[in-house]
Amino acid sequence: MKEIDYLCIEDDSDYCHFIVRATESLQIPINVKIKNEAETALEFLREIKDTKLMPKIIFLDINLPDISGLEVLKVLKESNHLRQIPVIMLSSSENQKDISQSMDLGANAYVTKPGSYKGLKSLFWDTHNFWLNHNLTSLRQN
Repeated sequence: MKEIDYLCIEDDSDYCHFIVRATESLQIPINVKIKNEAETALEFLREIKDTKLMPKIIFLDINLPDISGLEVLKVLKESNHLRQIPVIMLSSSENQKDISQSMDLGANAYVTKPGSYKGLKSLFWDTHNFWLNHNLTSLRQN
């Protein structure tokens, strides 16, 4: 198994396609794994035993078909095995209640989904720069 930089938990297959294209176009080595269902993503994460193979960042949609993204966030932050991974909520919702609940449950950031391909590229570039290059408190796996 390869190291994973970003794990995106997102059910919209078209948006997943844009995520992959956007990260590939940045021309920096980012390995993105996409899971379309919350339960599948949680099973995947629970199976990883080597911390070097853990994703460095999780992008989590709030509106998932099987389990709410907020429930997934709660599970992640209550797990000794997973709580260190920064979680960025990536949602189309700008509802203050969603934002507050996300922060109360331990999200590291809350971002509304960019409406353009250029905006998505910018989001991943900025995320990479901050979380993987500048932030000294992030889970380092190098």
